[in-house]
Amino acid sequence: HTNQNISATPSERSGHTATLISNNTVIVFGGEKGTTFGDTHSLDLTTMCWTELTFGGETPKERFDHTAC
Repeated sequence: HTNQNISATPSERSGHTATLISNNTVIVFGGEKGTTFGDTHSLDLTTMCWTELTFGGETPKERFDHTAC
C-alpha cells in the first residue's frame, strides 16, 4: 500500500469496520452515508493523526454493515 497523508478525518459514516491492529493503530474501512464507501484510513492513536491508505491492483468493493476479524 501507499500512505497518503490527509489533514482531515474520514467523512462521517456508519456501518464501517474499525479494527485495532496494534497498540496504537486503528484501521477504518467502508461504511455509508448516502453513498457506500470503499476507502481505508488508519488512525495513529499516539499522534491522533489520520492517514488515507491507497492500494495498487484490485481492491475490495465498497461495502457497509460488514465484519472484520
